[in-house]
Amino acid sequence: MLQSETEAILAHRKEALVAMDLLRARTGRLLLVAHRGASGRAPENTIAAFDLAAELGADVVELDVCFTRDLAPIVIHPAAFADLSNVANPISEMSLVQFDRIYSSISTSNPRLTFPPRLTEVLEWARGRVGVILDIKDTRRVALCHLTDLVDRYGPHNEVIVSSYDPCLLHEAKTRLPAISTSILIKNTNGPFDRGFGGAFSDPCIDIVHTGSWNLSPSIVQTAHENGKAICSWNIDTPGERELAERFRLDLGVTSFPLI
Repeated sequence: MLQSETEAILAHRKEALVAMDLLRARTGRLLLVAHRGASGRAPENTIAAFDLAAELGADVVELDVCFTRDLAPIVIHPAAFADLSNVANPISEMSLVQFDRIYSSISTSNPRLTFPPRLTEVLEWARGRVGVILDIKDTRRVALCHLTDLVDRYGPHNEVIVSSYDPCLLHEAKTRLPAISTSILIKNTNGPFDRGFGGAFSDPCIDIVHTGSWNLSPSIVQTAHENGKAICSWNIDTPGERELAERFRLDLGVTSFPLI
């Protein structure tokens, strides 16, 4: 990465973190991230779940984004689609027409099932209402390019966080749209990319470290903050977990039951 690109990214990251600090200061509490919407009370990854999350006071909604072979962005978790459809092929290998045909067939036998929204629909819904974390389930560069084009079109950039286990995808996203925030998912500190927290804390293209509460301690959170990173943790569903998150001074807490 060129030095000028790095400097631009760092400047935008500082702006994003300042905006987050101001929001936290204004609310005086942990920022609540609704996991796939208010998924503990409504069907996950649906407009109904996102509406309920906003009504219950969520600051941010987190959602899963898959792309079809012809790059249609669909808000659905790939495992959920596989379980419903019993289709072995991933969404990235089927066209939008094929996906819609399969899902329509599923809906016929399950009329209460909600058709997955398109990403553009959710971005339009969220604008000016809540922040959005996009958990990207497709690591194709062409899909990432299409995603950043959509965010650029529907924005605003400072309300969107792109999230992935793949640091290369986040680097690409940050290079294409420096004003967006990026979040690295770390399930285990010796996870699939073998980065641990050290690599994430020192990476200028990463703004938020998103990990399980079992990985955290006050000293880790402090180190993150000293390195200019925010910490997001899952799952913060009970009053005790909420209290612990506040005591650790986490920045964002992921919950299926958002309620201030």
